[in-house]
Amino acid sequence: MIIFTSKKWPIIFFIIAFSTFYFTYPYVTLWSITAAVQTHNTQKFLSCMDWTLVKNNLRHDLIQAIMDNPATSQNELPQFGDSFAISAINNTIDASLTPHRLENLLVSFHTNKKKTNTFQFKEIVEVLLKTQVTFKSPIKIRATFQSSQNEMNPPLQITMKLKKWSWKITSIQFSKQYVSLLLK
Repeated sequence: MIIFTSKKWPIIFFIIAFSTFYFTYPYVTLWSITAAVQTHNTQKFLSCMDWTLVKNNLRHDLIQAIMDNPATSQNELPQFGDSFAISAINNTIDASLTPHRLENLLVSFHTNKKKTNTFQFKEIVEVLLKTQVTFKSPIKIRATFQSSQNEMNPPLQITMKLKKWSWKITSIQFSKQYVSLLLK
């Protein structure tokens, strides 16, 4: 039988408090991201992500989606054609992919309602209840969201890493149908 002395209680309390904080902090961050997207608070949304990493990962996904397109693969491009297409895609991404456009796409993923600047507690809870969070490592998690528009749509995946004591979005993975909407 383990006997707890008065010296052990602070250590046990610290371990329990730290564990509770560590495991709930990503959910609190997801809550604030969802609220920022719903209320179109771009500044708050940007504060929760590493925009450079997100943009580079989306760039990679867009290039992959275009190169995997059957129309592109039937007309095999020579090496020059591939590099020209990738250069054109990079320029388009630099010109048109903005945090505001990404935020609007996330809103359209979850709802077909018009813009609202109000905090809808019920909607955020519904979104988070459909979210599956997996710890990939002690400093990396992946959250998978199912679209509320159509349950048959592939889910949206957000990868977050613990950076400077806060969880930051480092990657957002859309299905191919949503990826093409980023540049329209």
